[in-house]
Amino acid sequence: MVLSELPLSITTAPNSVYRDVLGTDGVIRYRSRGADPDHPDHHRPRLTLSRGTPLIYLIGIAPGKC
Repeated sequence: MVLSELPLSITTAPNSVYRDVLGTDGVIRYRSRGADPDHPDHHRPRLTLSRGTPLIYLIGIAPGKC
């Protein structure tokens, strides 16, 4: 099975435009880009969520480290 329209992973770098955070409870909180919920960058992650497809989330903790 090829998932050509769905991402397999998301990577967030420190100081990125997304401002994702790792909470003190260990849960990663994804922040949408900008104020527009229909921004094209949100389409594929939202589609992945709606289909219940697993997604690997790598959060950068320092420049050059995940």
